[in-house]
Amino acid sequence: MDAASGSFKYSDAVELRLAPSRIAAVGLVLAGAGTLSVLLQLPLASVWHWAVTGGVAGLIFEALVTVAARRGPRGVSWMRLDRWGALTVRTGRHLRAGIVQPRSFVAPWLTIVRWRPEGAWFDRTFVVLPDMADADAFRQARVLLKWGEGGNCGQSNSGSG
Repeated sequence: MDAASGSFKYSDAVELRLAPSRIAAVGLVLAGAGTLSVLLQLPLASVWHWAVTGGVAGLIFEALVTVAARRGPRGVSWMRLDRWGALTVRTGRHLRAGIVQPRSFVAPWLTIVRWRPEGAWFDRTFVVLPDMADADAFRQARVLLKWGEGGNCGQSNSGSG
């Protein structure tokens, strides 16, 4: 926001088409491998080691589909954000509208969007990494999340935009 004129120098809204992310895939696989390496050191019967391995592998697979590949019923593949905090996302085949909530995390290397869909009781979150979107659109989205003028947009954001 331009302090002298009180005007917002960016457009009122930005749309991001979120592509699959190699950064997210590598991070999730490393986190899963680290989790397995710790859990397999526990003194448990082999049946429990197999159960833990299967459970962690299933969770890693679900996270890869949802977060890294942006597919499935909870994978966000597109978003439109305006400077007043209104957010529309595409999850699977459905469009959902909602409002950005306080405490979305905004940094150049990671953005975590916290939002509440219309009619929902609980907040949802999704991750946007630099390799998921066009660099200019990603920057505009970070600016709108951090400095937007809406009721919730930009109130308690952390990091550097």
